[in-house]
Amino acid sequence: MYSLEKTVLGLEKVLEGDTSYARKLDENSLKIVSDIKNAMESYLDDYGYDYEAEMDEVKIEYNSLEEEIQSDIENAIKASVPVEHLNTLKEFFSE
Repeated sequence: MYSLEKTVLGLEKVLEGDTSYARKLDENSLKIVSDIKNAMESYLDDYGYDYEAEMDEVKIEYNSLEEEIQSDIENAIKASVPVEHLNTLKEFFSE
């Protein structure tokens, strides 16, 4: 769970506009990052939490965005989440 906690902290940095990449995100992009962070936090609070339905909604929103905006979100996350924890995010998001 340590990796999940570090990932949540990185997502929080995105939401705070910690990097130039994060400051580039619009309201819809920040909502997606926030939804991912909230799902992870809910899972950390209750390991029985079914985050998959919530992640399905996030995926629908994410996939509806233009490729450039998707890339902006990915860059903001990569700039704020430690590289060793990016796989945790990928696994959580792709479940």
